[in-house]
Amino acid sequence: FFVGHQMALLQDFESFNQGEFSSGREPSSLTVESLIDEISSDVQQGERETPMFDMGPVRCPPVTSEGLVDMVVCNNIICIALANMHIVRLNLDQPGVLTTIPVTQHQQNEQIHKIFMDPSGTHAIVSMTTANNWYLHGTWKKKLYYLKDMKGIIVESVAWDKKNGDIETTKQILIGSSTGTIFESKIDIPQAQIAKCKQKLFRPVYNMGDDMKITGLAFDRFPATPSEPVKFLIIATTPTRFYQFIGGPTFLSVFENYVINPGFREFWSDRKDSVFHTFSSKPVGISESFAWLTGPGISYGDLIFESQGPGDSATENMDIYPFPEDPMTKNLKYSSAPISLAVTQFHWIVLYNDKIQAINKLSQKISWEEKFRADQQLGELHGITRDPITCTIWVYAYNQIFEIAVADEDRNIWKLYLEKHMYDAALKYCKTPRQNDIVWSAQAEYHFQEGNYSQAATYYGKTAMSFEEITLRFIRMNNRDALKTYLLQKLQNLTAKEVTQQTLLCTWLVEIYLDKLNRLTNQRDYTTHELLQVEFKKFMASNKDALEKCKATTYNLISSHGRVEELLYFATQVGDLELVITHYIQRREWAKALEVLQSPAQKPEELYYNYLPVLMKEIPYDTVNELLKAGNNLNARKLIPSLMRYDPRKNPPSVTEHQAIRYLQYAINVLGNADPTVHNYLISLYARTSQYHDALLRFLSSPDPIYDREYALRTCVKENQDDACVIIYSAMGEYEEAVERSLKFDIDLAKDQVHKVHNDDERRKKLWLRIARHVVEKEENIKEAMAFLSEADNLLKIEDILPFFPQFTLIDDFKEEICNALKEYNERIEELKTEMDEATRSAVLIRKDIKNLRNKYGFVSQNQLCDICGYPVLTRLFYLFPCLHVYHGDCLTREVMNHFSEDKRNRVLFLEDEIAKSAPSKTLMDTVREGENMNAVAGMSEIEQNKAELDELIAAECLLCGDVMINSIQLPFFNPNDQNLLASWAI
Repeated sequence: FFVGHQMALLQDFESFNQGEFSSGREPSSLTVESLIDEISSDVQQGERETPMFDMGPVRCPPVTSEGLVDMVVCNNIICIALANMHIVRLNLDQPGVLTTIPVTQHQQNEQIHKIFMDPSGTHAIVSMTTANNWYLHGTWKKKLYYLKDMKGIIVESVAWDKKNGDIETTKQILIGSSTGTIFESKIDIPQAQIAKCKQKLFRPVYNMGDDMKITGLAFDRFPATPSEPVKFLIIATTPTRFYQFIGGPTFLSVFENYVINPGFREFWSDRKDSVFHTFSSKPVGISESFAWLTGPGISYGDLIFESQGPGDSATENMDIYPFPEDPMTKNLKYSSAPISLAVTQFHWIVLYNDKIQAINKLSQKISWEEKFRADQQLGELHGITRDPITCTIWVYAYNQIFEIAVADEDRNIWKLYLEKHMYDAALKYCKTPRQNDIVWSAQAEYHFQEGNYSQAATYYGKTAMSFEEITLRFIRMNNRDALKTYLLQKLQNLTAKEVTQQTLLCTWLVEIYLDKLNRLTNQRDYTTHELLQVEFKKFMASNKDALEKCKATTYNLISSHGRVEELLYFATQVGDLELVITHYIQRREWAKALEVLQSPAQKPEELYYNYLPVLMKEIPYDTVNELLKAGNNLNARKLIPSLMRYDPRKNPPSVTEHQAIRYLQYAINVLGNADPTVHNYLISLYARTSQYHDALLRFLSSPDPIYDREYALRTCVKENQDDACVIIYSAMGEYEEAVERSLKFDIDLAKDQVHKVHNDDERRKKLWLRIARHVVEKEENIKEAMAFLSEADNLLKIEDILPFFPQFTLIDDFKEEICNALKEYNERIEELKTEMDEATRSAVLIRKDIKNLRNKYGFVSQNQLCDICGYPVLTRLFYLFPCLHVYHGDCLTREVMNHFSEDKRNRVLFLEDEIAKSAPSKTLMDTVREGENMNAVAGMSEIEQNKAELDELIAAECLLCGDVMINSIQLPFFNPNDQNLLASWAI
């Protein structure tokens, strides 16, 4: 069944995937040999591509005319030593500027021996054949600095500090001499000025002995560690020996460990010189490999910087590439002996007297060769140099300089690694999908032939080989594990758009996983079963989107194999949590059902409301813990049906707290819930639960309550929570009911309710009387009732509470209070008498003043003028004030009207109109007589009332002595709205 089912899936997959994985090769023809043949065809095609190496001459007139002795290139700076004792510097970034600096000749026939320059192109040392030495800074243009401390030393090699980027110092460097001595030196050039240049340090640190010249010298720092912050690897070479020195933290301390019997590797030859170079893929990075050109050939290897110490070796995979020998003499041909060497990432560039070759490090075959022609008139070939920063390569002869251009050096490196079965390295240098496919195919075939089917399946899955061929190969072998690995890799390669292929592959893999799990169960291999089960769950989690598209099929597959745990896990992954929770609830596994709700996966809110009622009933404590974690993500109002299912008997033995109340308190106090329904339900729970009586009182007393007071009152009345009812009545302002309810259990509480009434003495007195009556009639406590007289804020008197006493009450219990009350009454009567006497005397005085005022008069002379208009006052109606100011009535009215409000002005106008309508024209004397008659007659008509009111408005006070004059201080001298007046002031 298993094989047949997989064949059906395979056919389905191929029907949707026709041509997707075809590689264009015959499926049955794929072998390692066929891949090698394909690579060979690629090599032939590659020969027609752009040459990897191309050498061209560089025009340099000083070299052509004067002759070149030595040359070095660093950081695009070319430094050339000429035969005429001059140094030429050229910055390739500024090719039009040549700097020529003469070298002072100290001895006759003195010539430049070698020139050395640091990687930055700033510092240079020039060594002479006569053992004189000079220093040249990159900014100097006229002369060099003579290194007098180095007199007598011919420099053969210099190890610069690659990390140094300081133009004012060389820092510590190592210098190898022609006599086998290694020196440590440091040259400081403050402000890059030759006048301040000084060789701060120059001392010997090691001697090779036997007068062997130091042909190569280099050092690198080990990666720093807490125990060894500074540790060096120093490599030195002679014509026949290779030395390694490891130690620190100074150069001197490094060599102190190698004073006796230093270890070295030796190659015997009659060659008088050797060339040593290290290589780093980064411009100033730590060295990764080395090459040493010596008599027998090129010694090469890798450099490893780990935990080596003194005496250890930092080289790895060290080997030698031998040069061809003369078949007759078995000796190296002198004419074919290499002159110099340069190292690139994958090649050795070897210079001969008559040619130059590029030898591939991996295949050790010649990748490129170019011969020098006699007509080029090169003169003597001196060497080859490589810029460590820009990686340019230069060949220099006596009369000519060449530059070697390197193009796409790693183009075929993947093939070489593939031939060596170094697949990971080959993949690193693949540049096209087709190259990757070839490497993976070869790697897969190699592992398949070796019997490593799982590894083979992984690499088959990365290739474009026929899907049906590979799957059939594993099916026929009945190797389900390899097939599973292959399908997983294929699934990983699919894009997001290939939905159908993803679904089919996932379904097939589910079947494979389930079959393997069941077989392991039958075999009782529980350890492997557990590991595979974890792997299957990871697979379902990572491919849940594809499996969700065929959810029903996946459910059927897992169910048919009886894998309940995997079924629930899959349901969880695809978000079908309702199925999972329902399963656990049916099995009464309440804790597991709650765990599903507690999972971090996104869950619909309704899922909580549907299942929490059951969980709240069965495991209330844990359920409330989950609700507290959910916080504001859930609606507390919608949770009330769940909280109503709470059964306190299901709490753990140590838990006594009401869980529904616990949640509601958290929702209100912490989450700030402001739903009145939630607050009301909490009150109902408080009222029904005796242990929360104090909490109920505190909740009801809280400021700015949200709960419904009427609902709370009904609930508390129903549950006989009298003190709670008192709080609610009081909050509602129903103090009569609050006092009535308080009297049932606490008189002091009733008194507190009375004190809450403000600005209503009548109501307070009634409340005090109700309390007093209760004390007298119910408790028959006469003394306490009498104490109310002092507590009631003097609102109660003894006569107010006497009616409440029983008819035959003995007066002895309150005799003193009666006496005090009578005494107060007597004192009050005396006070009233005194007040009445004072009032009587005041009335007599007032009547006397009125009589005198009625008879008061003033004198107005016939020539007295109005204080407003200046005309005689007797010409018309006037007003005389006690201050003796006199005004015409119309003048006073007009002036006073300016100070009246709008309402008063309208009233004055109205009164004047009414008086004018009803009163005939009268003389001044008629008006005076009429006024006297008005004083004599008790009753006044309507016109008389209007005149009296008008006089009250107009002549209430003197215009010049009253408030009108005082208030006018803050007014301007003229009306700013009077345009005519303003115009009169214009200049």
